[in-house]
Amino acid sequence: MTHFIPCKKASDASYVATLFFKEAVRLHGLPQSIVSDHDVKFMSYFWKTYLGNLLRCIVRDQLRNWDNVLPQAEFAFNSSTNRTTGYSPFEVAYGLKPKQPVDLIPLPTSVRTS
Repeated sequence: MTHFIPCKKASDASYVATLFFKEAVRLHGLPQSIVSDHDVKFMSYFWKTYLGNLLRCIVRDQLRNWDNVLPQAEFAFNSSTNRTTGYSPFEVAYGLKPKQPVDLIPLPTSVRTS
């Protein structure tokens, strides 16, 4: 699962560790290990562009509150099917497709199927 967590550009290790526990460990538990090569490709042009485009689609006219829509962007990303695996990150983590907001809209009785 991917998590979009807003933080300051100059965050120190202590702050990042706190964010990691607050936003990831509480949901998934402690990992066996963390692999990092400290490569600049971690935030490559592709990923910056992808996240930027995703946020632009969701934020629209709420530019000052972009961090408030990160949960929606995260849900959209984690619900998207990966071309290689054929599964979304959500499906891989939980074994089922996530319910989308449109799934909660009741259908008229004449349209319902069993």
